[in-house]
Order: sequence, then structure tokens, then C-alpha cells
Amino acid sequence: MSLTFFGDTILDKPYTIELDFEHFIFNLETPLSCDGIPALNKVNICQKESHIQATFGKVPLAVSMANNHVMDFGEEAFAKTKTSLEKQNIPYFGAGLKGENFNNPQIIKFGDKTVGLCGYCCPSAHP
Repeated sequence: MSLTFFGDTILDKPYTIELDFEHFIFNLETPLSCDGIPALNKVNICQKESHIQATFGKVPLAVSMANNHVMDFGEEAFAKTKTSLEKQNIPYFGAGLKGENFNNPQIIKFGDKTVGLCGYCCPSAHP
């Protein structure tokens, strides 16, 4: 049994992929909403909706939101992103409230193991 991690993932539409990952985790590089106020003085990216399941045919074990684009459209898009992930039963980590340690760690079961996932973004990335 293997666990695959991959980096910055932007799914602005459903994609056809020829890879089949049984268990995977990735960095969700964009908010799953374009609603809100775009951040000033940076390139802002977003997805109007989630295409995770349509692209992969399944949901990941978790996604990281610790990156420089998660807040590109402010709290409104961030809240909609969290709601979308929760509706899809996709655990997330690396972003949230300070009192919740930004949803770190996210504890997942993987086979007979328990894995803790943490994600952090350097303030210099201007998330």
C-alpha cells in the first residue's frame, strides 16, 4: 500500500488523467470559490467550483491549504472552500483559525496506521 503526495494542484475544470493513485494527498493551490474581494498587489487565482472527484474519480485522503493563494479572494472564498471540502468529505489542514492551530494536525487513518498531517505557509508568501 502506498501513499502519494503531490504539490500545487489547480483544477479549474475537470481533467482526464491517466494516473491512478489509490491513496493521495495534495496541495489545493486555489480557493474553491471566486467570490469575495481579490487580494491587492498579487496574482489571484481561484476555481469557481471543485473538480477534484471529476478529475480523480475519488476524493483524496486530505488536502493541504497552506499556500500563498488560499486567501486570494478573502474570507468569503475561504469559507466557501471549507464548506465545499466538508460536503465532499475531504479533510484539510494548514489553514483555519489560529486557535485551532490552522487545522493542524489533520489525523487520518491509512491502512493500519494513523498519520498526522501538518501544513504551514511562510508569512513572506503573503497568503
